[in-house]
Amino acid sequence: LTAISSLAKKGIMLKGGFILDAIRKCKNIAFDKTGTLTTGEFVLSSFEQMGFEQIQFNQSELKTQKKENFNKDLKANVFDKDKALAIADSLEKKSSHPIAKAIHIAAKDLKYDVKITEFKSDAGLGIQGISEIDDKKHKVYIGKLEYIEKFLTDEKKKFLSEKISKKAKTVSFLLIDNFLFVLTFSDEIRESSFSLIKTLKKSKNLIMLTGDNSFNANFVAQKLGIENVFANLKVEDKLKYAAKYSEKGLIMIGDGINDAPSLSRATVGISLGKVGSATAIDASDVILLNDDILLINSILKKANFTSSIAKQNLIFALLIIVLASIPSLLGLIPLWLAVSLHEGSSVLVGLNCLRLTRR
Repeated sequence: LTAISSLAKKGIMLKGGFILDAIRKCKNIAFDKTGTLTTGEFVLSSFEQMGFEQIQFNQSELKTQKKENFNKDLKANVFDKDKALAIADSLEKKSSHPIAKAIHIAAKDLKYDVKITEFKSDAGLGIQGISEIDDKKHKVYIGKLEYIEKFLTDEKKKFLSEKISKKAKTVSFLLIDNFLFVLTFSDEIRESSFSLIKTLKKSKNLIMLTGDNSFNANFVAQKLGIENVFANLKVEDKLKYAAKYSEKGLIMIGDGINDAPSLSRATVGISLGKVGSATAIDASDVILLNDDILLINSILKKANFTSSIAKQNLIFALLIIVLASIPSLLGLIPLWLAVSLHEGSSVLVGLNCLRLTRR
């Protein structure tokens, strides 16, 4: 309780004292990238329609669509950018992901009335729905490359992959009927991440688990000095790696809804209180209320110190039993002295625990 209270004063909330012992035994620490190692404060740096025309849906997709409900002007090859951004904003309305927030900020001055129906989310990949704007309906998809590719022809997939592989920033895609837009976002590495990783590398095996593309993941990992990098991960992929590394003890640190299963599966899950989703916070064992990841060092030190104090108290209690209780039973010392020694030891154990408040 003393350790938990001490950590709470620093903005660290633990959901139980046993967590400290679990933290001490962990050999691996895994980080999500976006919003954890980076600031997560994305800015929409560009929003452009792709340079090829008339992208067609796969035949399997066409069969399932009620084409009469959608406006598909196949003679046109340009879709109004402001309307497209307004549609993306409406589709992302319920999301708390940093990318969604960037879209909301970029579209805040747009005054279009957009209605979204048949909303569907594919966690960690993208979302889709039917938008209605200016009395016209459009089938809309927004998400990662591998999500959007499912609705494109093979020819367009190849062209798109070649174009995007050269991009260094975080990229998302918006497909409105047969018009494709590319959204690029800029993000920065947290200043605190550099010193944190430098310290943790001395004693822990560090891992990055991210749904972002491999180029961005490796760029951030190289800057920070993280050697084990796994990118383009779906929710189930993160869960698989969490299970694997949990065999030797894993601390998982994340903030998104797609991190929740791996936070729950890890030996100890740590989430960020401000930028973290409600699902991630519920699934975690430790919450950093002020999103200060440098406090992870404090948690590790406190876990080790708490274990040391517990061992000292146990040894001290055993010594009292040997030096006071047993001699009293044998009549070697008076009962009042044995009681005084026993009660005095309880006071000393409590005072020893108070050392946890200073470190």
